[in-house]
Amino acid sequence: MKGGIYFFMKELTEQEREQIKQQAKVAAKKSGKIVKNFTIYLATFASETRRQVSKLTKDEYEKMQKQKYIGSKHEDVFFVDLPETDIYVETKTMVLNKDNFALGFHPMVWKVLSLKERVALCRIARQQLVGKDFKEFCCYDSNGVVMVGKDYQGSLNVGAFVDDEILLGNEVFIKIANGENTIKDSYYMNKLTSGKYHFDKITDFSSFEEMQYLSPLDPIHTELEQMSDKEKAYFFDQIYRRRYRAAEQRALDLIAEHASQLEELYPEFFEYMNNEQKNITATNLLVMQEIGSSVKTRDENYLDIKVKIFNNGYIDEYNKGVIEYNKLLEKYKNPSDILEQMDTKQEIAKMEIELDKLKSNIITLLDAKDHFSEHFYPKQKTTSKFTVSKITDEKLN
Repeated sequence: MKGGIYFFMKELTEQEREQIKQQAKVAAKKSGKIVKNFTIYLATFASETRRQVSKLTKDEYEKMQKQKYIGSKHEDVFFVDLPETDIYVETKTMVLNKDNFALGFHPMVWKVLSLKERVALCRIARQQLVGKDFKEFCCYDSNGVVMVGKDYQGSLNVGAFVDDEILLGNEVFIKIANGENTIKDSYYMNKLTSGKYHFDKITDFSSFEEMQYLSPLDPIHTELEQMSDKEKAYFFDQIYRRRYRAAEQRALDLIAEHASQLEELYPEFFEYMNNEQKNITATNLLVMQEIGSSVKTRDENYLDIKVKIFNNGYIDEYNKGVIEYNKLLEKYKNPSDILEQMDTKQEIAKMEIELDKLKSNIITLLDAKDHFSEHFYPKQKTTSKFTVSKITDEKLN
């Protein structure tokens, strides 16, 4: 995938497509300046029947520090047709910046942000989470956020933010938090489908991580409801799902922390987040109860299963070959003539080579662990001071 702006949404005229691409292009370009001094002023209005988050100018924000209502258009929107029974209206002001960036992914705040502010917020989020800025921006008919780009550095799909119906802020943040996992998964899958590599045995995988992404365990049952608890545990402990849960947990924790002042404004959303976190905890608990609390032990058990699966294929071929080999020996001992005996001898020699090759592919768990020694026997690494790269405006193709 090359960097640049692309868009393939159905049921749009060419003019509409060009307009959306231009929106995305402008938003990505202008986001750089917003990132440098990311400050957004907000106000909340809450009555018994109505809730609202509004984006303020700096002047409006400063006025609201001195008086409750300033006669702004945001208030007009809130108060129009407000039932007379809603006598009490609570107002609050807050500032969204780099220190509480996850507040911006709260659905009610995300909704009032402009496209360029959303792009800037996503850039800040990735900087905060992984110390990297997005290197590319694209505009796809997809709700994907972090997609594989040039050199697999990740790209931001600005097109996902154009339509408010596509993604909520919390969903965007989860995708960003899971970005490196998505990039690795895409990288390994592209390697698999390139046709340049063959993974016929465990030692064909360059790393344990690569094997987990490309060769996950296939459960006996395809439906989750039909799986046993142990099957579910192995299913959920596969590397992509394991890392996705960790990313989702991190995103939800940050939103809950940074947006805590909005809990009373939108309690249903916090209830949703609590339920999601409970589900993550329950899944992690199931995994630990069924297949162990030690990640290293679980990875070793996973490898043991994969070794047996790969070995079984070669063992079956080897056993079939042995049967054929024994038949050739009998034929060699009882030839119909000398020419047949000579031909049979050549076949036996070829069969011996094939059997030796099959036998060499049958490895032990210890052999496999040695092959993946970086994962199972990691060397102590010296720590280096972490530096965050400077954010710069990116040119779009």
